Amino acid sequence: MREKLSIIFSLIFIAFVVAYWGFSQGTNNNSSSFGDVQNENNNQYNNKSKKNSVKINSSIAEKEILVQIKGAVKNPGKYHVPYGSKVQDLIVIAGGCLDNADTSTLTLNKVLRQNQTIKIPFKSSSDSNQSLLININLASLEELDSLPGIGKVTAEKIIDERNKSKFKDIEDFKQRLNFSSAKINRLKGLITF
Repeated sequence: MREKLSIIFSLIFIAFVVAYWGFSQGTNNNSSSFGDVQNENNNQYNNKSKKNSVKINSSIAEKEILVQIKGAVKNPGKYHVPYGSKVQDLIVIAGGCLDNADTSTLTLNKVLRQNQTIKIPFKSSSDSNQSLLININLASLEELDSLPGIGKVTAEKIIDERNKSKFKDIEDFKQRLNFSSAKINRLKGLITF
């Protein structure tokens, strides 16, 4: 009788193990196929978002704009900067502000636009007046053009003349360009050599 009971228990145990194994295989298949569908959906979402983010980032990264900075910075000039750059970024690229720069009137977090010119003003004091003077022997065409009584044509003439030899002083400047005394008087206090 004992042997019959142990055989019955063994058969029940084996049947239980086989049933459990069969049930777990069916559940694993169903859950794995559900998981595969879920993973596939997640992958599609992830792939879509990756594609979109790559498109957005690459289109923004490829765009550069040309801007100019003048005034109280270490390296004034024209710069290519990434689209979305701000005034403060341009100042950093230009080497930073000079000690006598006045940034109080600037909006440093303003986004730059194509072909925009940013002018960093000097602090108004007697020490900075020397920095406000335009050096005729070094000034750009735009700086010369900004002087009273000097247009683009005259600015080009000044550059051509200084390329031959630098101007020594205001008298040399007046004679070589054949300027009137009235024109020179308007330029006094604005230019240096």
